[in-house]
Amino acid sequence: MISQEILVKELKDETKIVIPANTSTILIDFVGKNREIIVKKNAEVKIFTCHTNSTSENVQIFLSEPGATSKLFTLFSAKNEDKITLQGTCIHQASDTHSNMVVKGIVKDSAIAKYDGLVKVKENAKGCTGYQQEHTLLLGDEAQATIIPNLEIANDDVQCSHGATIGRIDEEQLFYLTSRGIPKKEAIKLLITGFFETIIVQLPTKELQEKMREKLNE
Repeated sequence: MISQEILVKELKDETKIVIPANTSTILIDFVGKNREIIVKKNAEVKIFTCHTNSTSENVQIFLSEPGATSKLFTLFSAKNEDKITLQGTCIHQASDTHSNMVVKGIVKDSAIAKYDGLVKVKENAKGCTGYQQEHTLLLGDEAQATIIPNLEIANDDVQCSHGATIGRIDEEQLFYLTSRGIPKKEAIKLLITGFFETIIVQLPTKELQEKMREKLNE
C-alpha cells in the first residue's frame, strides 16, 4: 500500500534517486541535469521538469519492482537561438508497473527543440501500462521542433500508446481575445499560459506553481 504521506523534493545536484517501496514522492527539477530514478515496489513518483534557455537533459526512470508507478511531466520554453535537447525514458522491468509521460513545449524565434521519448517494456514485465503525450507550439517562422515518441514492447500483455503534435497558436482563440480588446501580444501570452497550466496546477503548492510560471516566462 502506498503511504498517504507525500514527500516533496526540489532536485539540485542529485543524479541517482531511489523511491523506496510503498512511498509517494514528488520531484521538481528546475536545474536540468541527467537523472536516474529507480522506483521500488508499490511506490509512486511524479517528476516535474522545467527548461528554458539552451540545455540538454536525460531523465531515465526504472520501474524495478511490481506496482511501481511513475508520471513524468516535462515543460520547456525555447526562444531566440536556444537549443534544447531532452530525453525521457521509462523502462518497465517488472510486472504490473505503470508510466505516463507528458511533454509540453513552446519554441519561439529561431530556437530549436528536440524531444526523444521512450517507453520500454521488458519481456517478463506483464500487465504494464505506458503512455506518452508530447505537444509543442511553434511561434515564429524559423522556430523548429522535433518530437520522437518510441515504444519498445517485448510482450503482448501490456497497454501502451503514444501521441505527438506540433502546431501553432489557435487563430480562432487569438481572434476571440483580440476582438475583446486584449492586445495581441498579451493574448498570445494568455494562450501560452493556458497551454502550460494543465501541468502547472498539478504541482503541490501555490509557491511551486508560481515559480514554474516565472521560470517559463523568463
